[in-house]
Amino acid sequence: VRLMRKVEANKKDIIRYEEYLTSDAEVAVFAYGVSGRSGKAAVDMARAEGVKAGLFRPLTIWPFPDDEVAALSKKVKGIVVPELSLGQIIFEVERCAKGRCKVEGIYRVDGDPITPAQILAKIKEVK
Repeated sequence: VRLMRKVEANKKDIIRYEEYLTSDAEVAVFAYGVSGRSGKAAVDMARAEGVKAGLFRPLTIWPFPDDEVAALSKKVKGIVVPELSLGQIIFEVERCAKGRCKVEGIYRVDGDPITPAQILAKIKEVK
C-alpha cells in the first residue's frame, strides 16, 4: 500500500509518452511497443490521404496515462488501439475515454507485427 501511494503521488514524474500530430487529429492511434512504429507510419499514410490522424505512444504503461488519454478522448472521434495480444490495454483506454469517442482494437497473436496498412484500414473505419 505504501508503494502504491508513492507511485500515485509521483505519477506526473513517472508517466512518459509521445504525441505525434494529435493537435488537430480526428482519429488517434494509441500504440505502444513495436506497434508504435506501425502506428506512426499509419498516421503518415492517413495524413497523405487527407485523414487527420495522430499518434499517442505511451513509453510507460504503468502507471497508465489516465489524464492524458481522457483529454485525448475529448478531442477525437475515435481511438484505434493496435495490440499484439487479445486485448488488454484497450480496456484501460476505454475506461479513460468514458464513452466520449469510439475505441476500436486491432489484435494479433500469431507472432507477426500489425502492419501500417492494417492500422490505416481501422483509422478509416473509425473516422
